Amino acid sequence: MTGLLVHSDHFWHNTQMKKAVILFDPHCPICQQIKNLLILMGFKKNIRFVSVYDQKVYQKYPELNFWECRKVVHLLSPTGSVFKGEGIITYLLDSSKGISRYAILYKNPLAKTFFKLSYIVLSDLRDKLSKECPTCQV
Repeated sequence: MTGLLVHSDHFWHNTQMKKAVILFDPHCPICQQIKNLLILMGFKKNIRFVSVYDQKVYQKYPELNFWECRKVVHLLSPTGSVFKGEGIITYLLDSSKGISRYAILYKNPLAKTFFKLSYIVLSDLRDKLSKECPTCQV
């Protein structure tokens, strides 16, 4: 793994975040595909994607741990809340005006279990791929 990279300097000049931030690994093919899917679904207007290697993230949010952010996806909301793992799915659904009206469907215990299991499967796949990839080993 190479040293920590610094990306998206323009984002951190603003003291007030207007968009949520998803920390993602630009070297991970799964992260890239999910990022592309979220952009395709129209979330780009509400979310900024920032590399997990951006040092400024950890300066602005000292409670974040680089190694944990590498293993589990994190979302930083404009209000300062930190969501991680499958909790991001509910955040994204709540922030989507077209989908949020169906909250009763995705906030029930069965849906939450489905999100958790889906996230576990994706996370396990990412772990497996990262062990086989020399540039993205966690």
